[in-house]
Amino acid sequence: MVQIWPMLGARIAGVMLASIDVVGAMVPPHLLSRAAAQSFDRQYVVPQPTANDDKADWWWMNAQAEAGVNGNPPANVQVIFYMGYLLGRPSADAPEFYATITGLFSNGSDFSYTADATKASVTSVGSETIGSWPGVGSFLSTPGKSFDVVISAPGVEGAISIQGSVAPAHYACNTTTSAVFSDFAPAASTSEESVLFSHLGWAVSIPGGRASVSLVLGGSPLTFVGTGYHDQNFIDTSDMFADVISQWFFGTAQVGEYVFSYLSATPFGSNATVTTGYLARNDIVLQNQCSVSATGTSTETQATNTNKLTRFGVIHSEASAVDVPQGYTIDYVLSNGERYSFTLTEQAEVVDLDVYHRSIGNVSGGKVGEPAKTAVGLWEWLNPGKNVYVAKSA
Repeated sequence: MVQIWPMLGARIAGVMLASIDVVGAMVPPHLLSRAAAQSFDRQYVVPQPTANDDKADWWWMNAQAEAGVNGNPPANVQVIFYMGYLLGRPSADAPEFYATITGLFSNGSDFSYTADATKASVTSVGSETIGSWPGVGSFLSTPGKSFDVVISAPGVEGAISIQGSVAPAHYACNTTTSAVFSDFAPAASTSEESVLFSHLGWAVSIPGGRASVSLVLGGSPLTFVGTGYHDQNFIDTSDMFADVISQWFFGTAQVGEYVFSYLSATPFGSNATVTTGYLARNDIVLQNQCSVSATGTSTETQATNTNKLTRFGVIHSEASAVDVPQGYTIDYVLSNGERYSFTLTEQAEVVDLDVYHRSIGNVSGGKVGEPAKTAVGLWEWLNPGKNVYVAKSA
């Protein structure tokens, strides 16, 4: 594999040096106009989250090999750059800025690192966004084109690059102007619903692309080429994510010519579940929508321009002693009635906590009635409400 670390480090450093002039005394007019434009992958929580509030901003990426080796799950890595906390601050003096690096080696063994930063900055110039977490690493985001990460943290060194996005960057709900779900807010909302609809956002810069990974973790190399994804999320009000969202399901995969993602979230004390579905084929968006339904309701006939998430089977996670779904089926019905379906089947849990489960596994599907394509996908279940999953009888 080509060593991408030195090249990415030089590229990110060059862009960061170029961006310094934006805050300098002598700024060329064309740079001022570029800096004034809002970048898709910008920092949404302004000012930054602090220890005195429960706001959070986080930049996520995942990459996975296209197949496992010797019967093991595919090698994979997830890197998340954080400002603030989602599931509770671990201690009063916990650092505000940090990153997590988790995944599986090709032999199936797992790794998990948390690296603290002395500070963090996110700067946008034109369409590009540069993130810097001193003591951890940095990223360079060009929405719809690439996402590059360099890590230099205790125990972890190297780089990850996602290039050539296979679908357009997008917000949820088929909008090009807002990362939140406010257009679908119920007429009368609880405080938790208000946070979900109006203060929690999702911006997907790279729905799917070609990923190259070259890392050394604890002295062990992790190198592979596969698929990758990058998004950014935020909560911009002083309500801890874990105090607002009872459960949250998310997943993404590239399957043949298709790329898809889904998100389903239910607030505490609410009968409303927000579902958003994204499906593209050969760089053409087939569906990008949001809907709100009563939690737990199900109909035999799925409406057009919707997606539906169905859990199946059960696996007992040993580390957390929690029953989790063996997999999921995600069904998309387009506005013209065309149907697409994908089945996600777990091979391994990458993260196994009582309130959070992240899985890697096989994905198969495509247009209903056509031969299924196969691939590898990644999905998660955040469960702050500790909802009990019971598999339905066949």
